[in-house]
Amino acid sequence: MNTISRTTKTFTLIFCFSFFSNFTNLSCRPEPLDEETLTLAFLYFYFIDQELKNSFEPNNTKETAYCLDDTYKDPSSLASISSTIYPREDIDYFKVSFRNQKISLSHFTSHSKSFHILLESDSAILYDSRNPEAANVFIESNQLVQIPIDGETYEARTILIKDLNFVFLKLLHNESASFPSSGRSYPIFLKNDSPSITDTSNFDFFRLTGEFQPCPK
Repeated sequence: MNTISRTTKTFTLIFCFSFFSNFTNLSCRPEPLDEETLTLAFLYFYFIDQELKNSFEPNNTKETAYCLDDTYKDPSSLASISSTIYPREDIDYFKVSFRNQKISLSHFTSHSKSFHILLESDSAILYDSRNPEAANVFIESNQLVQIPIDGETYEARTILIKDLNFVFLKLLHNESASFPSSGRSYPIFLKNDSPSITDTSNFDFFRLTGEFQPCPK
């Protein structure tokens, strides 16, 4: 299942929920939903949610890593995907190919309390959130930055990778963190732009910035 189909299903979900909410009221004035309509709506939400949760699986090895790109988006836009990590069981690998041998990863430092975050090549660990200051020949820069959001400032780390054509983003939960049994969703943002160590634009969780190569079809 590709990212376009997931996006399409999300819009379909919104449309269908709106339809369920209004199909008994042709004048479009809000009215209470009957029990059968609510049941249908909740079932639809449930099955779409389950499909989205599993749409990237299996991706627990480098060989099965889910390929990311945002070529279906306008180059100036900020694309996003979301997956689900399951506590004490799941490992998520994502593969990103890029031009000019440069890409950056940004994440809030607070997220390393819940997730173990790694950047890897095909044979080595480039960045490890459990040892964030460790040097590596492929790391051009590794800095803490301050991200302003709604009048508050949050600390984030940006790692700029050089001299590679692709990287793996590996995510797994921290053993000490508490997760709901149903799993916890997280977004990955893809910014199609030249990586900048000083980029403080708003993002929600993980952000990869680079000139992405399209995934194999």
